[in-house]
Amino acid sequence: FGILLYLDYKIALAVLGIVIFFILVAELLSGRKLGKRFALAAISNQIFGRVLGELAALIWIYSVNPNIFLISFLPILLIVFAHKDRLQEQFQKIKDKTYLTN
Repeated sequence: FGILLYLDYKIALAVLGIVIFFILVAELLSGRKLGKRFALAAISNQIFGRVLGELAALIWIYSVNPNIFLISFLPILLIVFAHKDRLQEQFQKIKDKTYLTN
C-alpha cells in the first residue's frame, strides 16, 4: 500500500476501498451479524476477504495503469503465499459455517 501511495495516491485510495469492500462482504457471507464491532472484527480477522479484495484490486489496477500493475503484482503474490494456511483454514470455516463459534 505504501508503494501505491507513493506512486499514485488516487489508485492507492481506490485499492483500499476495494479491499475493505471485499473484507466486509466476505465477513457478511461468513455469517457474522452487523453490530458495533463488526467492522473492527472484519478488518482484523478476515484474511480471505482481504486476499480476494487485493486480487480484484490488482485486476482493476491493470485496467487503469499497467505500469503500476507490474509493481503491485509481486507483493500481492507474496501476501497470498504467506497466508496460504490461514486462507485454507478460513475458507474451511466459512464452508462449515463454524466461523461464528471462534
